[in-house]
Amino acid sequence: MSSGQPFIQYRSGYRFQLAEPYSIQTDLRMLTGVPPPTFLSLDDGGLLTIPAGYAWDGASFPLVWRLRSLLRASLVHDALYQLMRLGAMSIECKPVADLLLRDIAIEDGAGRVLTGAVYFARRWMLPATRPSAERVVLRAP
Repeated sequence: MSSGQPFIQYRSGYRFQLAEPYSIQTDLRMLTGVPPPTFLSLDDGGLLTIPAGYAWDGASFPLVWRLRSLLRASLVHDALYQLMRLGAMSIECKPVADLLLRDIAIEDGAGRVLTGAVYFARRWMLPATRPSAERVVLRAP
């Protein structure tokens, strides 16, 4: 006989999970007076730290989500958008996060045409930063 709950709650849609912590310097800051999430860190100097175990879905575009040249960029971008969805960062940070996506992808060899297309598509998609865009909690069984 199990002593736990008869169900689990989870979120689906993740493709990748970070094996080691990753940090990157940004020009972004958290909102003051908002408690930071326990699973992401953005210090007062703009250092974003993403812990091992963090899950993300890669680039949100068909046929390119697995490209290695977009993985690091999509990790950082997804973490920053999640901070915005949680209200820990201002939605005004979206353009900076989108530029960081572009710059990391170029640095990692994604190519300017592909990177430009990804940047343009992401730059004009606002819903991903709204609180309602947070993944729905599902239940099984």
